[in-house]
Amino acid sequence: MRILLAEDNQDQRDLILRSFKSQMPEAFIDVIREGRSIAGKISETRYDILILDFSLPLMNGLEVLAALQEAKNIVPVIMVTGQGDEKIAVEAMKNGASDYIIKSGRYYDNLPMIVEKTIVQFHLKLKAEKSSLKLKVLHEISLSMTRERNEEALGDLIVSGAVTLMETEGAAMFLIEPKTRGVTLSSFSGVHLADKHSPVLIDSLGLFGESFLTRSIFMDDAPQKHVLFGNTPAFDRQVDRLLSVPIALQGVISGTLTVVNKKHREPFTEEEVTALQTLAIQAGAAIDNARFIQEKEKQAVTDGLTGIYNRVEFHKRISIEYERSLRNRSDFSILLIDIDFFKRINDSYGHPAGDVVLKDVVKIIQNCIRNFDFMARYGGEEFIVILPETDGIRAALVADRIRSSVEDHSFIIPSRETEHLTISAGIASFPLDSATAEDIITAADDALYFCKNSGRNRIARFSEIAKIK
Repeated sequence: MRILLAEDNQDQRDLILRSFKSQMPEAFIDVIREGRSIAGKISETRYDILILDFSLPLMNGLEVLAALQEAKNIVPVIMVTGQGDEKIAVEAMKNGASDYIIKSGRYYDNLPMIVEKTIVQFHLKLKAEKSSLKLKVLHEISLSMTRERNEEALGDLIVSGAVTLMETEGAAMFLIEPKTRGVTLSSFSGVHLADKHSPVLIDSLGLFGESFLTRSIFMDDAPQKHVLFGNTPAFDRQVDRLLSVPIALQGVISGTLTVVNKKHREPFTEEEVTALQTLAIQAGAAIDNARFIQEKEKQAVTDGLTGIYNRVEFHKRISIEYERSLRNRSDFSILLIDIDFFKRINDSYGHPAGDVVLKDVVKIIQNCIRNFDFMARYGGEEFIVILPETDGIRAALVADRIRSSVEDHSFIIPSRETEHLTISAGIASFPLDSATAEDIITAADDALYFCKNSGRNRIARFSEIAKIK
């Protein structure tokens, strides 16, 4: 125990020191005789308690308390006042003192016992305040996580929350696919990988994968001596201490949450382990919830068979593209594609064979368009494509590339027979063929109808067939 005794009266100092030597001989006591240096001394040296006489030269006890609060020096203080100074003692308590003693009788004989009790109560209070603060931080992090649906943004929230909650220099989270053991998401806060490349398999995580492999808490106060340290990813700062807990998704261990290096270099406490476990549980629930919502949102806008967007989403996207083109005074085109004689496949081989053909046609179309082009299933065997920043001439080139690719493709159906198919495509462009988003769809449909009536396996631009009409 290290005590700072602030007392300018030699006789009072000797009585207090004699009492501690008798009752608490293991205590180490520093003595200071004036008030102005107390805050600086406590900043330089860790003391368990300050015994503070009110009547000090240069700065009285209340002024010392104010200086300690301004310097944010957290230390329990016992104010010692002269007889009849009860009002000062009460004022001291209001300003941060933990207890007070009035100098009367053999007050110094009670000081060691009061010091011990005050230190215990002070640390219990600190622990309660810290627990309350951690609960508040956990609540705030949880609220933030419930609002986030993007998995990467959620990962950033979790690791930054872990750093705040645990008061560490950094945190890392790895989500892992249990069957393949592949890392699907890496998130960092305060620490970053030295080589900028995230691990792709659990085997390359080293110490950061232990809580996943053991399905339990992993804590190490000397990680550089651990047998797995050599296989642990290098970070941009030295890892001196780490605590890692598993993350469960849908009840299956599917990741790890790790914090490194407490800011004050102390070991992790049991309470902190529990706090990180609680955060990991909340993180798993938030990720599960985000994935569930994303899946439901995806189902609402995608075609269940082919996985591409559906007709409802197409109408949203073409409205967006129409407004964008109006603002930018730019062209865009659409392709309405239909598989020729598709009914024959269903009638000859059954609907499962037809489903295989539809999926293959989707892949062919996707290989012929750009990443930012939009494709949707428009009807049974009809597909529609939005080509931003594309006029009718270039759209026709894309359409013909799709047509020839389908014609050259050998479709293998479940019965192992090979079939050859063709497609027809109607092309319409804005602003050449229409002034509205609705009319451009009608124009593409008219162009497709022309293809169907002209022998199929062809493409047609609405602007060209309008001349024929």
